[in-house]
Amino acid sequence: MLPAQPNQSLIDGVRCLKALSLAGKSLGAVEVSRLLKMESTKAHRLLKTLAHLGLAHQGGNRKFQAGPGLSVLAAQSLFNAPLWHTMREPLQDLQSQLPFEVELGISWEGVVFNFFRSEPELRAKWAMGRMELESATRSGIGLVLLSCLPQEKVEAVFIGRPVPGYPGGLPSLIKTLRESKSRGYAFVPSANSSENFSLAVAQEDKSYAIGLSGAIKEEEVPDLVMLLRHTLHLLRSPHD
Repeated sequence: MLPAQPNQSLIDGVRCLKALSLAGKSLGAVEVSRLLKMESTKAHRLLKTLAHLGLAHQGGNRKFQAGPGLSVLAAQSLFNAPLWHTMREPLQDLQSQLPFEVELGISWEGVVFNFFRSEPELRAKWAMGRMELESATRSGIGLVLLSCLPQEKVEAVFIGRPVPGYPGGLPSLIKTLRESKSRGYAFVPSANSSENFSLAVAQEDKSYAIGLSGAIKEEEVPDLVMLLRHTLHLLRSPHD
């Protein structure tokens, strides 16, 4: 929920960081201003400030890209997260019981990051931090976490642009999210194979979700959902 007196400069600075981190190339201040519908002088001032902090980097072509500080902050956030230190054993145990991929991920602004993504026979330490990003709408984890959000927040992320995996656009996505919210889990066809499905359940506080991907049969879903919820309980820290 937006606070009564939001700091708009902070919001705009984060938007600039997001634009740089997702661009895949250097961006000029004018490009950023157009992308974010922001006045170009303001965009340039924000980018120069971020460069001063090391969160952005301005190259010889005077364009900007994500800076080393942003990568360090991301790594510190990842490796200092309590979940990073407690998830291996419960997820490894879950993987040992199933012939499916096991995933744990978080979602922000329409993107999913997988803390953990394991395949059968893959050692847990290699499944941690594989640094995989994907659209939230093409992931069971992303969809179940989106279904936990108010509809207006989902609309704010996707309105006016294509919704990956949903040719019908935002109305089609909203329908899927309502179904997932009603069930308490997401069960959708895999983005990579028409024969596979993705099943995901969110933690109670909605901060992350765990999921399975593979040739999951519909009749298996109730038992698998119970197993995922049991694993989520094991993942909770004593301070939750």
